Amino acid sequence: MLQNLGMALSEIHFFDQDTSKSGGSFTSESLILEEEVLIQKFKEAPEFCLGVANPVAREKLYTYLISLGGSIMASIAWVLKLMILKFCHSMQCL
Repeated sequence: MLQNLGMALSEIHFFDQDTSKSGGSFTSESLILEEEVLIQKFKEAPEFCLGVANPVAREKLYTYLISLGGSIMASIAWVLKLMILKFCHSMQCL
């Protein structure tokens, strides 16, 4: 979805504190498992997008990422709405 909005694949990273997920379907460059690495990424580009459905977990993760220096770019719901609007505009359905 983020690629459809113009983000390069090399700029999209996934953060997970569960280290058992290393070596899974994500490349080592795209999966961040350590807080120190995430802090460094935020120094380079602080924007992040949340894709967490549970509102309690989403708020906790949002607060945590902000405390590490992140800056919210969007939620997945916002990204989906934007993609739908782009699609409708291109199909002239608005």
